[in-house]
Amino acid sequence: MTLAVAATGVPKAFGVVGLRAYLCDDGVQTWARSDGSGEPIREGSDRWLDGVHEVVGTTRALDVIHVTDSEGDAFPLFCALKSLNQAFVIRAAHNRTLADDMGKVKDALAGVEHCVVREVELASRTDRRPPKTKASHPTRDTRQAKLAMRATAAIVKRPMGSTAALPDALTMNVVEVNEVETPEGNSPIHWMLWTTLPVDTPEHIERVVDVYRRRWIMEEFVRSLKTGCAFSKRQAESLDALLRTQALLLPVAVALLNLRTLARTDPKLAWSAAISERQLRIVQDMQPKHKLTKRSNVRAVMPAIAAAGGHIKNNGEPGWITLGRGFDDILEREAGWLAAERWNAKGRP
Repeated sequence: MTLAVAATGVPKAFGVVGLRAYLCDDGVQTWARSDGSGEPIREGSDRWLDGVHEVVGTTRALDVIHVTDSEGDAFPLFCALKSLNQAFVIRAAHNRTLADDMGKVKDALAGVEHCVVREVELASRTDRRPPKTKASHPTRDTRQAKLAMRATAAIVKRPMGSTAALPDALTMNVVEVNEVETPEGNSPIHWMLWTTLPVDTPEHIERVVDVYRRRWIMEEFVRSLKTGCAFSKRQAESLDALLRTQALLLPVAVALLNLRTLARTDPKLAWSAAISERQLRIVQDMQPKHKLTKRSNVRAVMPAIAAAGGHIKNNGEPGWITLGRGFDDILEREAGWLAAERWNAKGRP
């Protein structure tokens, strides 16, 4: 699944621009079809390669930067993106070998001074996660982290075992991010990011890091779909029904994601950044105590919608469940409103 998100400015999601479902049976992954059949995936990177081609076809006229986590660190994927003239920021999973016996990429970075130091807020990680996930990404509280950044160009050698059809070497840029002065008891942040974006100035390096940080919006989108839209609890009786349900819920999950994200990151934005005028009028009618007006901001709208889903103010920030229930109620009433408009438009009483 590929989510289109603004690379700069307000962190708003535009929608899903690529989607393919796959099944996993006894460790074997296959592309899922609605009739229950599936085509085996040759390699793990196949999912990323197919996703890239799908996105390129969908966003041909747009300036796109492909962003993935460390699972996307695959030489064939780098080659495909560069051949298609697609920009990317991909988190490294491997300390790759450089061409011409120049050692490893970490060796090249070790000789480069950090040229940017800045503070960013790190989101918390709870204990309510799978053991494997907690092992690789330990639990932590929200904190301000001081990050030091440096970058260099690197000519990466084609890995052993890769097909000879790929180039012998590939030139990319790499940005390294190291946390300094890490609080006791916390694991320091360390990222290496492969990119085709320029890294010639401190501003360029910061842009690469900021683009990569937008990847966490995808994590929130998955929560919006699974929990906010209750997709993980849908009792579909067939794969076809499940895929159709997913297709119906995707735009709802995007709207729910934007509502929650913008209310937290840009609370002074107008309500119109997250909901329509018709939806605002519905919320005003449902939650008169919140006294919403056309001058209200998105931060004021979110708790009103969550209250419609049963959220109690004293319980703190609304969660995905109550926010999803409230938004679902709004959409149901909006559907009735639209039906009435169509009925009246035909001259019926």
